[in-house]
Amino acid sequence: MNSILQQNQEKSYKLLLIDDDKVDRSSFQRFLNKSDISCEIQAYSYGLEGFDAFKENQFDCVFLDYNLPDIDGLEILGKILAVDPLASIVIMTGEGDEFLAAQAIKSGASDYLPKDALTPVVLVQCLQNLEMRKAKEEAEQHNKAKSEFLSRMSHELRTPMNAILGFAQLMSESEKDPLSEAHQARVSQILNAGRHLMDLINDVLELSRIEKEEDDVSIESICVAELVEEVFSMVHPISEEFHVDLIDNISSHKGIYALGDKMRLRQVLLNLVSNGIKYNCPKGSVTLTVDILDEKYLRINVNDTGIGIANEKLASLFKPFDRLGAEYSEVEGTGIGLTISKKLIELMNGSIGVKTFVGKGSEFHILLPRAPSCQT
Repeated sequence: MNSILQQNQEKSYKLLLIDDDKVDRSSFQRFLNKSDISCEIQAYSYGLEGFDAFKENQFDCVFLDYNLPDIDGLEILGKILAVDPLASIVIMTGEGDEFLAAQAIKSGASDYLPKDALTPVVLVQCLQNLEMRKAKEEAEQHNKAKSEFLSRMSHELRTPMNAILGFAQLMSESEKDPLSEAHQARVSQILNAGRHLMDLINDVLELSRIEKEEDDVSIESICVAELVEEVFSMVHPISEEFHVDLIDNISSHKGIYALGDKMRLRQVLLNLVSNGIKYNCPKGSVTLTVDILDEKYLRINVNDTGIGIANEKLASLFKPFDRLGAEYSEVEGTGIGLTISKKLIELMNGSIGVKTFVGKGSEFHILLPRAPSCQT
């Protein structure tokens, strides 16, 4: 208990107690004093008086008795939440009022406390739980605001970016007013930079959609071998440019099916294979294999012979906009691809992980459910 008390001594709470029972109010005050919690309490016997106090002050928490002489406890609860939807409200209940407590929680109360179970430790734990809940709600609100900002900014940036790319392409391809060789090179740089920026905008937009849970997946049975053939045909030009071999050890297993969204799984594999190519060594390779783990799950492995990833950087691997130092290399990227890939695989009821060795390469593995038609 001492460690709990030490944590709570660092903060001073402002509490509102609404309870018409004088004995219960005295007991509540006595338990707080025994817990050594630093706090200021405003206590009221009537619900509407307490509500008026709430409107005029800021409280860390409201302890609300269910049975009040002037108004129903649930009604006061609703009034308080109408003023502050994030208010921390603990319903105080008597013996046998568990059903009423459940109703209060459904109506928006943060917690409930049986009066006959009150102790200093219980009150301290209750306040700690409220602190964690409030911190979680604030973080969720922050993430929601961030996602909405990114989504709106991405939409707004696409229009001028499309105009820049469109006019640059017209200038580059104009036969009536052809550009000089020097100007062609400059326009080519504009197009390359613009396309890279558009990729970033699109990735940010997709990430914000996923975080807002607006990106639906359509689960179907997917032939893994056929999907790998599609992916390899799409990345073949990049592999030739970087002089990296593609090794397909999956296509011969035509009878292996996964459950997932085909378009999204293709997107994830394209990202992993493209990364394996770009961050590889000349004359290196990227190899795809598949393992049947059991009747329910399979694992797709993407192995490369590249530079690998240092252990201290693994914790940041799936964080958005963190390229782990690759931003200083010649390889272009947005730093969002792996974040999107992880979220998409999780939407498909799977998981993604990595094993890596510096200087030897990395293995990304995707765990997915198997299609029922191919389970044995």
